[in-house]
Amino acid sequence: MTSIKKKILLLSSGDTFGAYEYVYRMAKALSHKYDVALVVKDKRKVDNWVFRLVVTPYRKPFLKRVLSFVKRKFEIKTEIFEPDPKYVFLPNEDERISFIEAESILKVIPFVPDIVISGMTDGFLNTSTLFDLYTLSGAKVYQVMVDMSLLTGGCHVSWDCEGFKADCTDCPAIANIKFVDFAAKNFAIKHSNIQNGNYKLMVIPGWTLNQANLSALYKNRIILNSCNIVDINIFTNTNRNIAKQLFGISECQKVIFAGSNNSKDIRKGRAYLVDALSIMWNKLEPVQKEKICVMLAGNHNTQDELTLKIKFDLKLIDFISDDRLLSLAYQASDVYVCSSLEDGGPMMVAEALACGTPVVGFETGSLYDSSLVLNGIHGYRVKMKDTNELSLTLLNVIQLNEVDFKTMSLNARNQAVQYSSEKAFLNSVEKTFIN
Repeated sequence: MTSIKKKILLLSSGDTFGAYEYVYRMAKALSHKYDVALVVKDKRKVDNWVFRLVVTPYRKPFLKRVLSFVKRKFEIKTEIFEPDPKYVFLPNEDERISFIEAESILKVIPFVPDIVISGMTDGFLNTSTLFDLYTLSGAKVYQVMVDMSLLTGGCHVSWDCEGFKADCTDCPAIANIKFVDFAAKNFAIKHSNIQNGNYKLMVIPGWTLNQANLSALYKNRIILNSCNIVDINIFTNTNRNIAKQLFGISECQKVIFAGSNNSKDIRKGRAYLVDALSIMWNKLEPVQKEKICVMLAGNHNTQDELTLKIKFDLKLIDFISDDRLLSLAYQASDVYVCSSLEDGGPMMVAEALACGTPVVGFETGSLYDSSLVLNGIHGYRVKMKDTNELSLTLLNVIQLNEVDFKTMSLNARNQAVQYSSEKAFLNSVEKTFIN
């Protein structure tokens, strides 16, 4: 008897870059074996299973619009919600407001789903929309944790705040007394929807798993899945012998590579990377300094106060949106450094490993534990903000002899193939919740 293929709906604000790209990669991997639909508000991919859903801008109720008009007319000062930006607290992520209706999602896809997987859906939908979708379809609902937003009343980055362990009262991101209970109200609605809809949380091993285990919302609802998904045929190690040449880098130079979507984001820890590079510079002889190149990639990647402190040969390049070019950047590098201070990944860790590039970085995201990078085998994990150790481990990698580097490079590639490939992802989810 032939089994009926599961019908899987994935939801994301977009299908490209960072957390949005991750959900797209999940959908692509699942599409090899299951009926899949990915619904987004910002569509860039051309796959026939990616569907765009137009979001209707939220309009305040009529009486509130009238009140706003009167205040503008008579220039009455209006308090606005302006949370502390370091917490990435987005006021439009209000659990009481729906940008789209669950019915509209079902109308654009060719099936009623058995499983719903929701990723980063900022400005698109929330747990209340998911609950309506669960009610209409009877599907099992899973949320994908890529940052703290699923565990909190609104912030994407909690820093040292532990409000998510209880109920997000007294949120430090909100200074305005008028809106002080916004996070707690959001949290309460999330709690109700998660409980009543029996949502589960998909978490990759590492820092996010540690956070999820402490969460009041999801600590007993965790489903493990594999690490960040990488197309190992694109992110490969087959062009390492020519990659430096393509970036105009001498074969004699050792390349330290770092990158992020937003180079100015303090979460990405560029200041700590620059400090580590300064420490390294002071340890090396002049002839050694000449043989090191630092390559930085990302949006807003310009000469600034920080990059001017880097004394090594420096290459600043824009954000690389093409995966094949990004793969070549990894292959041109002798070490990828992840200086993130709080991160769910990043995907660049697994991508670098797949390209045979050892990884060095602070113990956050997928570097939080030894599930992806073993010290001395695939690179090094470094204590948080310890720039002396970061400098030392970077030196350990770039000073490896040819034989030892090739061994570490091959170890890195094999680790990504085993734990971060589409096949590894499928094996993981099939064991945990699909079959």
